[in-house]
Amino acid sequence: MFKLSLQRIPVATFSTSPLIRETLIPIKTKADEQLESSRSALIKYIETNESFVTPNKFKLNDFSKNLRVYWSHLPSSSLQNNPSSILSKVDCPKFILFTKQRWQSSPLVRSLFMRELICNCTNTELINKLITLLEVKLPDPLLSTPLDVLKWCINKSLHKKDVVTAIDLFLLFYKVNTEAIPQWDYAKQLISALKYQHPRYDNIHLKKLTEVIQLLKKHRIRILLSNFDVSLLCNKALSPDVESLVSKNVLGILLDSQLIGLNSDNLFPSQQEMSVIEKNQLKLGYTLIDKDYKIRNQTGVHLAWIQIKDIYPFFSDHDSRILYKVFESSCQNRAYRDVCVEMLKMMNPEKYCNDPLLISAIIKYVSTTRSLKQARSLMTNMEKFTTPENKKLIWASRRFLSSLLRMQLVYFEAESVDNIIKQITETYGSLSASDYAAIVSHLLSKPTLSNIKRALQFVDSVPLDRRFSSYIVLLNKLTETVFSRGLKLKPLVMPLINEILIKAHEQDPEHYNRIWSVTSAIYVKTILLPLTTKNATLANNTDTSALDLAKLLYCKNEEGCIPSSDTTTNPFLESHPTNIKLKINDTNRFVILRNIAHISLKCARKDIFLWSCTQLYREGMPVEELIFLWNMTFKHQFRKNSYHSKFEIKQALDKHGIQAFENLLQ
Repeated sequence: MFKLSLQRIPVATFSTSPLIRETLIPIKTKADEQLESSRSALIKYIETNESFVTPNKFKLNDFSKNLRVYWSHLPSSSLQNNPSSILSKVDCPKFILFTKQRWQSSPLVRSLFMRELICNCTNTELINKLITLLEVKLPDPLLSTPLDVLKWCINKSLHKKDVVTAIDLFLLFYKVNTEAIPQWDYAKQLISALKYQHPRYDNIHLKKLTEVIQLLKKHRIRILLSNFDVSLLCNKALSPDVESLVSKNVLGILLDSQLIGLNSDNLFPSQQEMSVIEKNQLKLGYTLIDKDYKIRNQTGVHLAWIQIKDIYPFFSDHDSRILYKVFESSCQNRAYRDVCVEMLKMMNPEKYCNDPLLISAIIKYVSTTRSLKQARSLMTNMEKFTTPENKKLIWASRRFLSSLLRMQLVYFEAESVDNIIKQITETYGSLSASDYAAIVSHLLSKPTLSNIKRALQFVDSVPLDRRFSSYIVLLNKLTETVFSRGLKLKPLVMPLINEILIKAHEQDPEHYNRIWSVTSAIYVKTILLPLTTKNATLANNTDTSALDLAKLLYCKNEEGCIPSSDTTTNPFLESHPTNIKLKINDTNRFVILRNIAHISLKCARKDIFLWSCTQLYREGMPVEELIFLWNMTFKHQFRKNSYHSKFEIKQALDKHGIQAFENLLQ
C-alpha cells in the first residue's frame, strides 16, 4: 500500500537561464488575475477551514462567488500537476479535512473536490490517494485511467442526486481532455438521470442536455434513445416552467431522425417499432410548428415542416390543423410561398376541398397571390371534389363564406360579392368583423383621398363591436400612404389616424384589443421607413438614429414593463418619442424585432442587428433559424430553391449562403 503523506504538489520549474526564463513568462491577462485572486481566496477558506453555517451565510456566498469565477477560468487542457488547479497550491491534508467535513451537506464542496479530480485525472496515483484519504479506504478497483476517474465522479454525483454536477463533470472532462472521444454509455447514463420531470430543475436539466448532445454531435457519436426516453424528455420540454428557447432546442434535438426511438441497442428496428418512431417524430414536429405558429415565427414553422415532411412525405395523412398552420404561415411571407405551391400540388383535392380549415386557407392564399388562373382552378376543384354533404355544411359555414367574399372582392366580381353578402346576412344575420375589414381593404386598394373618405364613412356604419378589424386595415393603409407615398398627404391623413385611435380608445379604454399591439408594430415600422429607401441605404452619411430609437422603445416597453391600460393611444402625435408607451407582446414581438434587424442590416448597423438577433434568440429562435431567415431574405440564389430536408439546406448554405451571417451569429 502506498504512503498517504501529501503536502503541496510541486510545480515544475524552468531549468533555463534567468534571461530566457524571464522572456518565457507570459503577460498576465485580466482573466489570469481573476483566476489567481479567486483561487487564493478559495485556498484561504480551505486551509482556515471556515464555517459556512449561520451567521456566516455571507461567507458561503463569497465562497460560491469565488468558486464560480475559478471554475469559469479552468484550463482547456489537462496537465500532470495542473498549475491552474487548486491542488497545485493547497495543503492537501487540509483540503481533505475541509471536504470530508462538508461532503454530506454541501453539493458545492462535493463538486469542487470532483472537479479537481477531473482537472488532474491524468495523475491517477494522486487521485487514488485523495479518494483513499476521503473515504478511508482504497477505491475498488483502483483508478488506472482518466476514464476511470470520470466514471467514479459521475457515479458519486448521481448517487448524491447531483445530476447537474455529474453533467458538468462529464463536459469538463472532454474540455480538458480534448483528444478523448465522448463515451455514449456515460452520456446515456446522464440523460436517463435527467429525463424525469422536476419543476425546480427542469430548465437547467434541459440546458445541460443540449450541451451533452452538442458535444456528442461534434464527435459524430450516434445517439440512441428509447421511445420511452423521448416521450419523457418531450413532456419535460413542454413544461410551463421551461424557457421558450430551451424547450425549442430540446424538441429540435428530439426530432433528429438519428435520435428517435430505437429500443435499447437495436439498430434495426422492426416495422412495428418504426411505426411508433414515426408517430413520435410527427408529435414532436407538430409541437414545434404549433409553438412557432403562436409566436408568429414563420421561419421556425417552415423548418419544422421541412423536417417532418422529410420523415413522413404523405401530405394527405397529416393532421389538417397542422397543414392549415403551415399553409397560413407560409402564405404570410413571400419567401416561403413555395411551400403553398408544393402543398397544393401534393395534396389530394378531395382532402382539402372537404376540409373547412384547409379550403379557407387556400382561398385566402389565392386571394393574396391574385392569381386568376389559380382561383379558377380552385373553384373547378371545389365544384368537382366537394361531397354533396360538405357542400351543405362547409359551403354554408361562416369561415368559408368570409374567405370566398375576400377572394371575390380581390377579383371584384360585383354580382358574386352581392350574392355572398346576401347569403351571409340571411344565414347569420349580419357580416362578421373580418367581412367588414375585407370590404374596407377593397375600398382602399387604391388609397386616394376620396377612397379613404368612403372607407371611413363605411366604417362608421359598422356595428361598434365589429369595428376593430376595420380600424386595423385603415391604420395599415393610412400609415403606408403617409410615409411611403408622399409626405404631402401627412397633414390630411394624420388627423384621420388620430380620429380612428381615439374611437378605438373610447371602445376599449383598457387597451385589451389587438389593435394596440398592431398600432405599436406599425409605429416602429413607420419610424424606420425613411431608412428603407434606396438612397438612404446607399449613402454613407445617412442618419440611422431611428434604429436606436426603435431599440429604445422596444427595451422600455417589453411585455410586463407597463400595464396594458397605460399604453399610448396615439404614438404618432407624441411630441417626444421617449415618452411613448407601446404594447409589445407575443403577437407583435417577432414582427418588430425582424423589422429592426432587417433595416439595421441595410444600414450596416451591426450593433443593432446583433441586438435584434439576440432578442429573437431569447424568445425562441435558434441560431440555425436566424441564419436561414437572413439568407432567405437577402440571398436570391438561396431563396429561389425549394428544400426537402435539413441536409439540402446545409448544402445550399455551403454553396450560396452569406458567410458573414454565420460568422456573426455563431
